[in-house]
Amino acid sequence: MTPPSNPYNYIVKSDIRLGGVPKYILANEDEEFMAIPDNTRDCCCFIYYENENKQRVLCGTAFFIAEVLGIDKNLARMTYSNVFLVTAKHLIDDIKLQYPNSPMGIRVNSADGKTADIEIPFDVWFYHPTDSSVDAAILPWFNNEGLEITTNPTYTAVTHDVIRKNGIGIGDEVFITGLFSEHYGRKRNLPIIRTGNIAMMPEDPVQTDYGLMMAYLIELRSIGGLSGSPVYVHLQWADPKHKRTGHILYWLGMIHGHWNVGEETSIDIPIHDKGQQLNTGIGVVVPAYKILEILDREEIMAMREESKHRFAKMKVPTKDSKIKSQQGITQKEFFKVIDKASQPVQENKDNQK
Repeated sequence: MTPPSNPYNYIVKSDIRLGGVPKYILANEDEEFMAIPDNTRDCCCFIYYENENKQRVLCGTAFFIAEVLGIDKNLARMTYSNVFLVTAKHLIDDIKLQYPNSPMGIRVNSADGKTADIEIPFDVWFYHPTDSSVDAAILPWFNNEGLEITTNPTYTAVTHDVIRKNGIGIGDEVFITGLFSEHYGRKRNLPIIRTGNIAMMPEDPVQTDYGLMMAYLIELRSIGGLSGSPVYVHLQWADPKHKRTGHILYWLGMIHGHWNVGEETSIDIPIHDKGQQLNTGIGVVVPAYKILEILDREEIMAMREESKHRFAKMKVPTKDSKIKSQQGITQKEFFKVIDKASQPVQENKDNQK
């Protein structure tokens, strides 16, 4: 591997991979950003249940999303509030049906370099208020102590406007991050990446075990453990004027399941003992905009409004302020923060001999 031409020549780069929102970071001038940002994997955790032998079995994926309410310019980062845990509703329902008296929860990475199991009751999840076919469950999240949690900002969601403005459609590249039950990580959660393409847009309801559902179809093999995984769409962009190209990722939705060979429809069943069947390679994806509709439930809206009022008292810029949180922090402001935080390093005289 050829080393960089100048390994100490760091510059400020604008990272717009996730949602097109600029985030300024220090990087080597020869360094290229990876196609997949780390936080698309780091926002994931794994769903577990306890079987009849008191063994905890990993059976699906969940991930954290967060509503951006303001900008903390002193720290050169966005301030997140209203964090939510998202997973597939059928995972919770299936575990509750077959193991109603056993604990279920999430296995999440912890700050000490290990993992932590957090038990979650069945009855604290929120489902879609009006459409029972939406295979998604959301839980307001407040417990971050000792945990290593990364969130996926809600502004990266693919909405109807994002589809129209970016021309998202059939053939666009997608990838998912989630649990591979055969190798999940002994000490830390290790989500895998699977890639594919959009095979069909949600123009006509898809028949599933939950009834007719508005969903994307993607050419990607969904396996047991990937139910509840976030799905991202990968878009290319070009700036002919400045002769630049790049890519942007948007949160497309969440894996519902797949069609199995020999069956009309099927979803991933979380019970490990039942084994898995080969599938057609077509995955069913719950649209992100349908998941976000759960946040409009009366109970959740009350919490969101309270957070906005709290931010207003702190005089932190919010979405309703003149400075929009989607714009991020400017490059000039970033340099000011770096100047304040940086100190000249005195070279050791012994090293000069």
